[in-house]
Amino acid sequence: YFQFNPQEYDLIYGELLSKNVSKLAAEVFAYEILALSKWYNEGYDKILPSVVSGKLTLTNDILKRLNFTRPANNKLGITSNIATEEMLKEQVD
Repeated sequence: YFQFNPQEYDLIYGELLSKNVSKLAAEVFAYEILALSKWYNEGYDKILPSVVSGKLTLTNDILKRLNFTRPANNKLGITSNIATEEMLKEQVD
């Protein structure tokens, strides 16, 4: 159980919202970022993911840290929308 500074939560939440992250995602990630900040004894700005056009950009290190505190059936992953050579070969006109 961690106690959080509500002002830090509001700051992170507001920053995520200002970058077009959905309200629900911002609420969840603000809490998780603060929990990780306490767990690793680092400033939240070291854990706050980059946000570009409303999409979170997570490094493998941040993803590993986020998943450390999540249950096994609720892990985060990375998906890519770049077609691989194999996918292009299977593409039907």
